[in-house]
Amino acid sequence: DASSPKARTFMWGVWGLNHCALSVLKCVAIYNDDKFMLKFLGATAAITLGYLVKEKGSIDSAGGDVDGFVAICALQTASIGYLAFA
Repeated sequence: DASSPKARTFMWGVWGLNHCALSVLKCVAIYNDDKFMLKFLGATAAITLGYLVKEKGSIDSAGGDVDGFVAICALQTASIGYLAFA
């Protein structure tokens, strides 16, 4: 049950680990100017942004707030996309 404290702790841990791994990949791709990896990571950022925007209404109606995540994903999509195609 996602509302139990144990489930929340696990889900935030998994999400955090995935976020950290993707962040390291983004830094390495930028440092190495790896265009393929930048394109791939830019695509994943864009997909994440689209998913957040699509589900924002249901999260808002449940009392949640993902505006910060939307802003961060939009900035990542724009900046990584710029680096991938520059």
